[in-house]
Amino acid sequence: MVLKPGGNAAGRKASVLLLALLAAGLYGGAASAEQHTALAANRVIYPGDILSREMLGEIENSAAPQGYGSFAEGMQLLAGKRAKRTLLPGKPISAADVENPRVVVSGSQVRMVFRESRMSILTSGLALQNGAAGDTVRVRNSDSGLTVSGIVLPDGSVAIGDR
Repeated sequence: MVLKPGGNAAGRKASVLLLALLAAGLYGGAASAEQHTALAANRVIYPGDILSREMLGEIENSAAPQGYGSFAEGMQLLAGKRAKRTLLPGKPISAADVENPRVVVSGSQVRMVFRESRMSILTSGLALQNGAAGDTVRVRNSDSGLTVSGIVLPDGSVAIGDR
């Protein structure tokens, strides 16, 4: 609404009243922010901690993405993830704050599995990267010294070639 000098007095009074209501936050129009829920830590969670349901709670947050899903769905998405940074109580947790837990740690010995048709070859190697299940990591073969890439399996072994 635009106030024009010389307009009628009733229109100016209505404009001033509307501006006052907007400033006070009493008008339910465009000035009010829509509230959404988000998941937050119940206590301080440190980098590397694995999130559990007991560590998480629900908060009201106008910055939470609309359509995030229900509390239970969000809880299932975050439980079991690894914190990438310190998560503070009452602060919303974003997808960038968590990752899948590492199954392979750089510098550790891993079992390398090569499968083709009905043939399987098992050997050991040195992981050159951290990785969660499903990630592609580089591994140095302990016998040949060759560096190859493979997919991390849930049991911590690395599949080379066909799975």
